[in-house]
Amino acid sequence: MILKPQDVVILLKLVALGPRPWTFQSVAMELSISQSEVHAGVRRAVTARLMTDAATASGRLVRAALLEFLVHGVKYAYPPGRGHITGGVPTGYAAPPLNKVIAPPGDPPPVWPHAGGSVRGYAFAPLYRTVPQAALRDSQLYELLALVDAIRDGRARECDVAVRELESRLGGDGGITQAASQPAAARPALHSPAASRASKGSKPVAQKLRISQTRLAALCRKYGIAKLSLFGSASRGELTPESDVNLMVEFSSGSSASRFDIAPMQDEFPAAFGGREVDIVTPEILLDPFRRDSIVPDLKPIYEA
Repeated sequence: MILKPQDVVILLKLVALGPRPWTFQSVAMELSISQSEVHAGVRRAVTARLMTDAATASGRLVRAALLEFLVHGVKYAYPPGRGHITGGVPTGYAAPPLNKVIAPPGDPPPVWPHAGGSVRGYAFAPLYRTVPQAALRDSQLYELLALVDAIRDGRARECDVAVRELESRLGGDGGITQAASQPAAARPALHSPAASRASKGSKPVAQKLRISQTRLAALCRKYGIAKLSLFGSASRGELTPESDVNLMVEFSSGSSASRFDIAPMQDEFPAAFGGREVDIVTPEILLDPFRRDSIVPDLKPIYEA
């Protein structure tokens, strides 16, 4: 049995319900999906060892396993489709709780297309077609879905914050990723006074990007990179202390490197940028018309073989 994307929505709904009792019928009504589909989703979750066995609605979530899947699996199993500007419901960094601690980048936000949505942004495909309706009914579910979408979106800074918050809500041990290795007691929850203080105050002052050309050239040679370009806030001179560095990489024709090497590259390239986190994409992202229109004007080459 292979998990379907709606199964993730069902599991997140059970997380949102907490200790409250539930039935297949009640979950189906709140998610606007059929009762039989909820039952099938629970059975698939049991098979995947994300829930304990449940002949009825008595199964319990295996929270550690679910957290691991949300952090490491969902973005590969269900990558988001992106589309043109439309009206809808904000998600990812543009939705609670991340919109309280992450400043918007100035680009149109990701939204689930929905006739009742009041925000215009680029279309971001939800895990299931009824997600917007279900999220608007349940604020806790909405926040969980938005956190998972921040991970699906793949931007390093938003992803790291989303992982930490999911760990807090699902009772993780803080060891899912290196970025989340700080003890939970030392991290303020997103809704805590400490987090509120951190998210307020004066507007960040733009900073100059520090680049070690020697390290950068060595890394580009290591991975067979023909061209490396900046885009986003670093390219526009709008870098803040929290900004990561957006990079587009073009591999040389004879290079053995590929998109599968981007993960280790994102671990190594911060050393060339004063320790700042990097978010690396390939030119394939420009096939998305919205991404192309927002990225191409900012592209600034910083390395060419």
